[in-house]
Amino acid sequence: MNIYVPYVTNNGGPHSETAAFLKDKATFVNLTGDDGNYFRLVKMLWKKQEDFTIVEQDILPAQKDLDDFDSCPEVWCCNPYDYEGKNGKSIAIACLGCTRFRKGIIEQVPNLFEIIASYDSGTMSWNQFHWVHLDGLIWRTLFYKFGLRAHIHDKVIHFHKYLGRSIYV
Repeated sequence: MNIYVPYVTNNGGPHSETAAFLKDKATFVNLTGDDGNYFRLVKMLWKKQEDFTIVEQDILPAQKDLDDFDSCPEVWCCNPYDYEGKNGKSIAIACLGCTRFRKGIIEQVPNLFEIIASYDSGTMSWNQFHWVHLDGLIWRTLFYKFGLRAHIHDKVIHFHKYLGRSIYV
């Protein structure tokens, strides 16, 4: 299984438990310096047309979660996690926090990132290449344009709380 841990150093880098658990299982990718680096990373992985898993720097899956990803035949799987932000606690479901894409979904939508890049953000206050929008744009595009749904697995641990400001700024 190809596991990638995207991280930034301006908030301390990967959580110590995430780093310890995945140190021999994953490729750690430093995205510090540009809010569009996450978009470029996932686009590059998509273009390889191979199965891949994202585990974000503040997420801790269990070995069972990785084993479930490995054995699950679904083309798009994710683990939800608790999310605590300025509006209280909720659950993040189809985010990139702990997500696996199989080659099959990439073959179904090989131009996913070209579609996302084509969205006109010129009249809006957001940028489709910014990391904060990436998971939502992937989910919305796969669901609304192609009718694809993520297969939901067990919850994983999420370490950070977002209380009114980005931890990445």
